[in-house]
Amino acid sequence: MNFRRIERVLRKYLNGRRGLSFEYEVKDNRLEAKNSITIEGYKGDILFSIKFYQNGMARYCYTFDKLNRTPQVAEMLMDFNSNFPFFKAYIDGGYLRVDHVAYIINEKDVEEYTSGIMSEILADNCKKYLAPISELTYP
Repeated sequence: MNFRRIERVLRKYLNGRRGLSFEYEVKDNRLEAKNSITIEGYKGDILFSIKFYQNGMARYCYTFDKLNRTPQVAEMLMDFNSNFPFFKAYIDGGYLRVDHVAYIINEKDVEEYTSGIMSEILADNCKKYLAPISELTYP
């Protein structure tokens, strides 16, 4: 994958059309774009990061605030994961994370795929399951 081309596509889409100010860094054979965002319906700031690897793998990750592991939270995460199999919600290092991993064959598909992933997290049906979990997070 050509990281410079991917970065140009993301800058045009995320920084240009979406008005977001992402930081970009190439290191350890991957391109990472990240920014702290807020999404209506979810509590607190969310770190949104995208990592592209040489093999075509892309990892989209939303990191919310801290979340305690409780039986209630475990059940809520299982409900979310069973209703949204293309996302995986879990607790990592004490933080709520929601990931999606994809293989993007062509740099031309980056904008369309990124737009789709962002649209999914904004969808009312997704918020129905994820927003109550985000309400349990704390800084």
